[in-house]
Amino acid sequence: MCKAKIASLILSDVVDNQLDTIASGLISPDHSTFLDCEKILKKYKLFHRIPVANRD
Repeated sequence: MCKAKIASLILSDVVDNQLDTIASGLISPDHSTFLDCEKILKKYKLFHRIPVANRD
């Protein structure tokens, strides 16, 4: 990350106004996990398309 101070002006129409939902990029961290990704891939029956070496 940069050592300079930054300011962000964020307008939201997102329910609960959580920064990780509103903003993307360097403004806020992504709190999703590999388990979240796995659940979505399984929900849409895509998990089998991921190479075995990348599943763990």
